[in-house]
Amino acid sequence: MTSVFSVKLYILTRVAALIAKNLVISEQLTAGEKAKNRVPLPWKTCAICLQVYTQTRYRTSRLLTCGHMLCLSCCRQVREHSSQYLRCPIDQKITNVIGCEAENLRKNYLVINIM
Repeated sequence: MTSVFSVKLYILTRVAALIAKNLVISEQLTAGEKAKNRVPLPWKTCAICLQVYTQTRYRTSRLLTCGHMLCLSCCRQVREHSSQYLRCPIDQKITNVIGCEAENLRKNYLVINIM
């Protein structure tokens, strides 16, 4: 009878140890998820100023001809004064700006809708 008691005690001890280990791992994963969520994903930030895109006027993502995105504020800075184009700071490709206004660049609604 003592051997049955010893086996039960051993099993309970092992189960308790596994539960404790599982709890520690779960807490570590939760902490990792929280840290991961604090860092914005690259497609959520402007390639120049690294600000997160928003739906407000100056931080809306604007799509360049090459496919890269910049916020409106940075598009205005990159566009040469009174120029009808801007040069992408990433791949140096030219994007024509209609009416010389950066506001005329297409908004990336996919990014805006995901936010």
